[in-house]
Amino acid sequence: MKAFQIITIILFSLFGVSSIKGGVVITGKIKGHIPSKIEYTNPVNNKCYLGFRDSVKPDLNGNFRIEVDISKPSFINLKFTDKTSGFLIIEPGKSYSVNAEDERINILCPDSLGQKLINSFPSPVIVQIEARKLRNDTSLTSVAEKVAAMKESDLAKLNQLFKEKQISGPFYDLAKKDRDCYYSTFMAIFPLTKLKPEKLSAAVTDFWGKIFLDNPPGDDSLMSSPYWNEYIQYYLYYKEFTDKDFSLQKIREYRDKGIMNTHKIELAERYLPQGAHEYYKAATIYSAAIQKDYEKELVNLYKDFKTEYPKSGFSVYLKPLIDQIEVFHRTAAKDFSKDVTFVSNYEKLNTLKECIASFQGKKIFIDIWATWCGPCKAEFAYKENLKQILKQKNIEILYVSIDDEARSQAWKDMIKFYKLDGYHLRANKELTADLRKLFDKNGTIAIPWYLLVNEKGEIVKKHAANPSNPQKLEKEISEM
Repeated sequence: MKAFQIITIILFSLFGVSSIKGGVVITGKIKGHIPSKIEYTNPVNNKCYLGFRDSVKPDLNGNFRIEVDISKPSFINLKFTDKTSGFLIIEPGKSYSVNAEDERINILCPDSLGQKLINSFPSPVIVQIEARKLRNDTSLTSVAEKVAAMKESDLAKLNQLFKEKQISGPFYDLAKKDRDCYYSTFMAIFPLTKLKPEKLSAAVTDFWGKIFLDNPPGDDSLMSSPYWNEYIQYYLYYKEFTDKDFSLQKIREYRDKGIMNTHKIELAERYLPQGAHEYYKAATIYSAAIQKDYEKELVNLYKDFKTEYPKSGFSVYLKPLIDQIEVFHRTAAKDFSKDVTFVSNYEKLNTLKECIASFQGKKIFIDIWATWCGPCKAEFAYKENLKQILKQKNIEILYVSIDDEARSQAWKDMIKFYKLDGYHLRANKELTADLRKLFDKNGTIAIPWYLLVNEKGEIVKKHAANPSNPQKLEKEISEM
């Protein structure tokens, strides 16, 4: 896991500081720029899931204090900024001091070298990103050899620290399990990337199955790794794709019926031990909800979760997301705002030039988005400020969705929910192809994508600033 970029860590094993047996206290001081908050993963049931985060506000001098309760050694992730974060292995009853200062790293504690080591290990948000480095390998044997070499390198360093008594036994055991989980996940990805699920050979099936035999997904200590939830995804793929009744048509039907997450949970109930259900179900509901597709299915899954686990510590992270889904559907049931206008005959517009022609003599700010695009929806938080900027310059706003027909209703519902006043159209296949050509990145397109068009119908800024960057956008508009 990559080292803290601007964190100086001084960790002391102090006894009697915490008032509870398994309590851990993390204190620290930030020098230089002080962020509005410091986020940290709360190890509910000793599990480190990056979505289940709490936060503390540092004082005016940059001092902060975090308290968590654990029953055994656990990972915790601290996040100071989007680019500055790192992991600690914490042990019950101990206290830690974490100080951040510019770009220096200085770790002083009994396990200091171990803390530094785990932050030097690869730590992608998802292992699949790191696995792309080997995507050109055509042989699973070659992949296995390379992954084994990477793991051996990590463990050799860990073993050396343990041999030298630089880290405790519990620290060593957890760090090793984490490497087991990380590299098992790395390996489990490749059968899917190289072969179609309906054509799995016996050799590939055996290769895949051995990964999970060597590191059983239900191993409680393995579940303490930040990568366990991703590991389980591939395990459930394996179990499903190797089932004698498997068919891709069934998967398509689950998606079409809007019960894909229900299907995932049913698989977990079938193949995971009971002790893994609560964590997996909570993580599944959370990871689906943060995509902001607002599936009604998740409301029912959450109700079932609350019934099954009425005292779950995970519920506090799920409820706000479920509440938002319920608001979404109440809003979607209402009429469109009088300030929402659908471009006439938009289904027949095949080029962006044709779309612009509908606004003859007007300046336009074009927002190209899709209902499945998280960054697009995140930008809607700045729509009120954007509206004021455009109003002052007498500029119309045109929202162009590149959703396909199957998401037409979701498109209309999100227009209502996000209160997207302005003009709207949903691109047909021809218009989408025209946009990809205009974007000019070998047929790909990155959204959100913003354009500025003058009164003559000319694109004067092909890649305009995001609404979240109003100063730059205002400057671009003034230059039109």
